Amino acid sequence: GRGLTRPLRDLDLQTRTFARNQEEPTPEIVPTDDEIGVLVHSTIVMRDEIRAVQAQLRVTERRAATVELLAGVAHEVRNPLFGITSAAAALEQLLAGDARVAVHLELISRQSRRLARIMEEMLVLQRVPRRIASALPLRPVLESAAAAVRARLPRREPRIEVSPSTEVSLADADPDRIESVFSNLFENAILSSDAPVRICCRARRDEGEGVFAVIEVEDDGPGINPEIHGRVFEPFVSSRPGGTGIGLALCRQIVAEHGGTIRMSSRPGSTVFSVRLPAV
Repeated sequence: GRGLTRPLRDLDLQTRTFARNQEEPTPEIVPTDDEIGVLVHSTIVMRDEIRAVQAQLRVTERRAATVELLAGVAHEVRNPLFGITSAAAALEQLLAGDARVAVHLELISRQSRRLARIMEEMLVLQRVPRRIASALPLRPVLESAAAAVRARLPRREPRIEVSPSTEVSLADADPDRIESVFSNLFENAILSSDAPVRICCRARRDEGEGVFAVIEVEDDGPGINPEIHGRVFEPFVSSRPGGTGIGLALCRQIVAEHGGTIRMSSRPGSTVFSVRLPAV
């Protein structure tokens, strides 16, 4: 009788301790090879899953609060920024030909445009776009993203190779939003180094738990600073000079809106972003 009731009492104590505070360490019970052992094992698995879900909820809440804060800051900054830009433009007209101030006015104008772009990206993070409920062939989207980046960065002579094995269609996908994900990834890779960077984009079907497209964007650049590996998708975290740290945060949001995930692995000479999206 004691052999039966003792593990049940221990399990009851563990469950009550966990119910009071999920972060408090709970006394461990070694599962036995009987029905009570099965119950103990199931309880341990349930406890670990609850902790994992709660940790994810805390991360999601922090992200939502960050996005809301960023949007509020962007709204407040836009009006004075417009005033600065307008004043700089007026001064450029009044002082045209004055070499003493031209360089300073050009700096104000250039940095104002950069700040305006950052503000717009911050606002985009908060928007919930209208989704287009239709299947989307993947290859044309990747080709379009590559063409857009080649047009934006012609001096870099981007080398972007889209593998022929990308004949897969995404489910319920917005082509403009998906294209922006990959154009961001392509552009980040190209701007990661002053030296030419080669990018290889490949895709495959994954029919494990559901049907998914797994798209990998790999570059042979210098790699991402190991100190920020765990934070690359957070707003304002960037490893390259002049980077805003908004692009990858936006990529993560768009992918999540489409029911997918995005991951990164990096070392010198190889950085891979892996995007997993529902497919048909």
